[in-house]
Amino acid sequence: MDRSGTRASVPTICLLAIAAGCSQRSPVPIDTVESRVEKQAGEARLAEAHAESKPAMTQDDFRVFDAVLADLLDSEVFQTFSGANGGQTEIVLHQRSAGGPIALSERNLLAESRDEPSHTIPVDLRDDLRKRNPGSEISLDEFKPSDPRIVIRDLAESYSYFDFSNRFPHGIGYVIAWLPGYSTNGRTAVFRASFGPTSHGATLTYLLTRKDGRWTVSWRTTISYL
Repeated sequence: MDRSGTRASVPTICLLAIAAGCSQRSPVPIDTVESRVEKQAGEARLAEAHAESKPAMTQDDFRVFDAVLADLLDSEVFQTFSGANGGQTEIVLHQRSAGGPIALSERNLLAESRDEPSHTIPVDLRDDLRKRNPGSEISLDEFKPSDPRIVIRDLAESYSYFDFSNRFPHGIGYVIAWLPGYSTNGRTAVFRASFGPTSHGATLTYLLTRKDGRWTVSWRTTISYL
């Protein structure tokens, strides 16, 4: 009420409130702001950790794949139903890694070298092999083989002899590889893959050493399942 005793009008009160800044929104409580910031920071940390932990092919992987697959083209250890008797000249590499870690278990890896102790995979390579292949499949599309006889395709369940030979008439066989594992000093690598078509499945293991920037095969072995 003003000095004359008259009541201030509603518009006047609103104007006074606006002038005083009362029309502004109420400030967000500090604890709400802090919790929002913490949540965003936590999400960023999780995203960063996920990106760092997600396996991906490296330049060394490309070189190891190239060395192994080139060796397989002329190796007697690569025995499949298709063979090369009918003019087949290509190895088909599945476009994604093998993924599942079951065949990389400590028990399986050690059992396969029981008859050949000299082909036992060193412990640091076994550990890194499992670390780099936690279960999710990784795209191999970035790999560009130096030999045109190595082709990258989606096998799409074409694992039997008839399915494979029908889809890939020039194929000697297929390879489904895990990402390689490396020694702690980075001078040794292990390459492991399943291959076919075979009766009940087969795996191959390569140990490679790096010298003068090149990866060379130290030993190779295959296991065929009955």
